[in-house]
Amino acid sequence: MHNNLSAETPLDKALQLLSLLMVLFGFVILGSVVFMQSLQLMMGKSFATTASLFEILKSNAGNNSYLLIAQMLTALTSFIFLPYLYVKYFLKDLFYSIHFTITAQPLLMTLAVAIGLFAFPAIGFLAELNKQILYHLPGMSQLLLWMQKSEAEAKQLTELMVYFQSPTQSLLALLVIAILPAVGEEFLFRGIIQNRLKTIFHHTHLAIWLTGFLFSFIHFQFFGFIPRMFLGILFGYIYHLSGNLWLPILMHFVNNATTLLVVNWQRQQGVVDALDTEQQAPIGVVIICSSILVWLVWLFVIKCKGIDRLPKTHTNI
Repeated sequence: MHNNLSAETPLDKALQLLSLLMVLFGFVILGSVVFMQSLQLMMGKSFATTASLFEILKSNAGNNSYLLIAQMLTALTSFIFLPYLYVKYFLKDLFYSIHFTITAQPLLMTLAVAIGLFAFPAIGFLAELNKQILYHLPGMSQLLLWMQKSEAEAKQLTELMVYFQSPTQSLLALLVIAILPAVGEEFLFRGIIQNRLKTIFHHTHLAIWLTGFLFSFIHFQFFGFIPRMFLGILFGYIYHLSGNLWLPILMHFVNNATTLLVVNWQRQQGVVDALDTEQQAPIGVVIICSSILVWLVWLFVIKCKGIDRLPKTHTNI
C-alpha cells in the first residue's frame, strides 16, 4: 500500500474505502477472538453460546474481573496495538501528521469538557428518538427482534462490567470502560479513519460524518445508534477544529466515566436497573442545555481560530 495514495477517480475512492473498511472490521474481528480466547483461558472453561457464557460469569462473582481483563485485552488489540502498527507501517505520512501531543490550551480543555457534559440531555433525547424510529419502521419485525436480542445480550455483559464491588474493581472498570476506549477509539476513528477519509474524498465534513457513522455502527448496538453517531460527529469536529487528538479523548473519557459513576451511584441508591434509567430529560431541560451546547461549540470555534498548529512533520505518538 502506498503511503501517499490519494484517490482521484471514483474507482480509486471506492477501492480505498473498501480497503479501509476491511481493515477496520478486521481489527474488530481479531479483537473479538482475543476476547473469547482470553476469557476461556482465564476461567478455565469453554463456552459455545452467549447464554452459556452468561451462566459461567454469573456462577462466580470473581468472573467479573476476568470479563474486565478480557475487555481490556480486546481494546488494546482492536483500538491501540493493531491500529498503531497499521498506521506506522502502511500509512507513514499519516503517522507523522497526527497531532497526538500533550499540549492543549486550558480554556479549550475546559470548553471540551463542558461541551461533553451539556450534550447529555441531547443524547438522552436522541436515544428515545432512536427507539421510536426503530419501533415504527415498516417491515422491521424480524430485524427488530434480532436487534432487541443483541441489545439485551450487550446489556447483560455491560452490567457485569460496570457495577463494581471493591476499590480495585472500580479502578479496573474505570480503566476498561473509560480510559482505554477514550484513547483507543479516538486514535483509531478520529486519528486514523477520519484523516484517511479526508484524504480519500477531499471533503472534511463528509469524512467527519462518515467516521461518526462507522464509530456508531461498529458498536453493533442499534438502539443507541443515533446518539452514538452524534457523539462521534461531535468528537470529529472538536478534533478538526483544534487539531489536537487529546481533546476528543478527554471528551470521550468524561462521557464514559460520568456514565460509569452515575449508574453505580444509582445502584447504591437502590435503583435495581440503573442502566435503564437513561430517561429523556424534560423537553425544557433539553432545549436549554442544547442551546448552551451550541453556544459552547461556537466559543470553541472562535478560540480555535487563533491556535498555532504544530508542524505536520511532528508527532509524539
